Amino acid sequence: MRSEAILIAVAAKNNLQVADIIGRSRLAQFVSARREAMQLMKDSGIPIIRIARACQRERTTVLHHVSPTMAARKKAHLVKRRADARATE
Repeated sequence: MRSEAILIAVAAKNNLQVADIIGRSRLAQFVSARREAMQLMKDSGIPIIRIARACQRERTTVLHHVSPTMAARKKAHLVKRRADARATE
């Protein structure tokens, strides 16, 4: 799947415009869709530099979003939030 097709599919899935995904906004829904698109592109074998161009980002930003350690940190953060929420109940 080409990068443009992935952007269109992710935008449609999240009820967004492609411009929202590649825009500069840091709203959670845009960042989440942007990260999803970048990960799908990487999983499709698209080189990091082409992902960066398609998403109008720096190469290092793409690496940050698709790195395995980022996914692990996000998961650990969610687990901690759930544990904290249970502790305060």
